[in-house]
Amino acid sequence: MMWVSPSSRPAGVGAMIVGRLLSSSRDIQLDVVRLTVTDTNRRAIAFYQKCGFFLTGEIEDVDLERNLKGVRMQMKVT
Repeated sequence: MMWVSPSSRPAGVGAMIVGRLLSSSRDIQLDVVRLTVTDTNRRAIAFYQKCGFFLTGEIEDVDLERNLKGVRMQMKVT
């Protein structure tokens, strides 16, 4: 999971974290990076899409007690 303090969001901290993740993924020669976002978190989905991730159409349970579903996103990094 990733969470960035609202006060740090305008500075692009989230994008920097994702950028480092993708750079490290390339360094170790991963082909794809996948993540899951709660389906109701439209802001996070839009953020990851802006970073280059796309929705795969896969849905999974993330918290059965609260009936939360997650949507899978991925990005090719090579």
